[in-house]
Amino acid sequence: MISVRDRQNIGRALQVAATSPYIKFRHGAVAALNKRPLATATNRLRNDPATMQDPPDAWRHCSIHAEVAVLRRAPQANTIYVARVDSSGDPCMAKPCPACVSTMEAHGVARVVYTSEDGIAELRLPLTQDAVNNSPRHR
Repeated sequence: MISVRDRQNIGRALQVAATSPYIKFRHGAVAALNKRPLATATNRLRNDPATMQDPPDAWRHCSIHAEVAVLRRAPQANTIYVARVDSSGDPCMAKPCPACVSTMEAHGVARVVYTSEDGIAELRLPLTQDAVNNSPRHR
């Protein structure tokens, strides 16, 4: 069930996404503990100066996804809010990719709330195979 606080946190994730330096796919994430925001992050390219301050393993990837970046700032989070905006600032599908889902599961994240074609959607982690098969596709 999407609560008022969930909507506030997704709103914050949309604001953060609009500041992403990665113009083609602008994602923002908010890490929360019991729906209280702890940290925010955007996706960014590997050669972004902010990425240079990340752990050395970050350099293995061409980009850092917002979900992974925010977990580096708040590894104790139990909910991650993810939003994506298009070039005009309108919300888009932001369902996390399989690699991000695995990372969030490994960190103990229990819930992901994200922007979708229908507004806001959520995933409960860990995912069962049935949940993967029945959830909206990643776009």
